[in-house]
Amino acid sequence: MKKRIISLALSAITAISAISTAVFSYGSATDEKSDMLTKEEFLDKVVSETEDFSNGGFVYRGDLKFDAIPNGDGWDLVIYGIKEEDYEPNIKLKEGAVIRNYKEYMGASAVAFWSGSTESIRSTKSNDNPALDRFKVIYYVENVLPGFSIPRENIVEASRNMTYDVAKYIYPEITKGDINDDGAINATDASLVLSAYSYIMIGEKMALNSELFDWNDDGGIDSSDASDILQKYAENSTS
Repeated sequence: MKKRIISLALSAITAISAISTAVFSYGSATDEKSDMLTKEEFLDKVVSETEDFSNGGFVYRGDLKFDAIPNGDGWDLVIYGIKEEDYEPNIKLKEGAVIRNYKEYMGASAVAFWSGSTESIRSTKSNDNPALDRFKVIYYVENVLPGFSIPRENIVEASRNMTYDVAKYIYPEITKGDINDDGAINATDASLVLSAYSYIMIGEKMALNSELFDWNDDGGIDSSDASDILQKYAENSTS
């Protein structure tokens, strides 16, 4: 039965490939220098190596991970690597999960916290660059898809209409082909690639992780990646 299901799935993917052979590139936000600061300069200014913020900064590094994405005028700060046990779903972060500099930065805290939530930050001190005066912070929790009022069912839905890769902020490790990060590469992953491809074909913006989705490393995400993932699953199932 398993072989028959795999065979039927491969036939379906082949049919989809015949409809369109175009290769669509995955989207991503640029990491180029902004008009004000490079990414590295911005992160160096807002991330502190000391918990008492004696060397300045907005947030204490601790065990957290950080990135910055361009927002048109400067950078937005991404804080990720937050542990699941350090937050109460759709309520708040636990005290001490993220240590911030409340003396020199003011934030408009959201009523509820969730993975992917955004907070606007304003500096109360004098800065030598406008990019440090106002910026947004986006928080991500490991293994938790973004969303509050509209929970996301999978990484494909979470990536729709995004301008940056979400997977690298919520998956502790990126494993090629393991789209749902369940530790296995199987027909479900192939189905998710096809789902992403179907959105791309109708013109939706999809900021997809290339290492995760682009199985054949051809610079695009399409039905051939799904077919190859399913073929790998078939090989693993019969070995």
